[in-house]
Amino acid sequence: MRCRASRPQLERDPLGSYMRFLAFLSSIAIAAPACARTSAPRAAAPIDSLAAVRIAEGAWRQAFGGLIDSERPFRARLVDSVWEVSTSYPPPGYLGGGAHATIARRDGRLIKVWHEQ
Repeated sequence: MRCRASRPQLERDPLGSYMRFLAFLSSIAIAAPACARTSAPRAAAPIDSLAAVRIAEGAWRQAFGGLIDSERPFRARLVDSVWEVSTSYPPPGYLGGGAHATIARRDGRLIKVWHEQ
């Protein structure tokens, strides 16, 4: 008679798999708030007049195309923590208007863009 080697039986441990599952869930619960805190955007530094002009010029190019170059130089002035950027077009004595933009000083957010006619 041949002796057959019996295969080892794997023990099933339902409590062990449950504990691993709980450990996995608790690690996610602990890590999620930490990830949310580190990925939050930082507050931007206040922008200066040169940065305000660059932001306005980019917005004007998107809205009005390359014609904005004919309205240089651009002027920026700070009024109540909002940059008011405008073009120098038209020259004094001419009818018409130029491009304007308002930009938040705190974060550089574009508030409004328009062109007078």
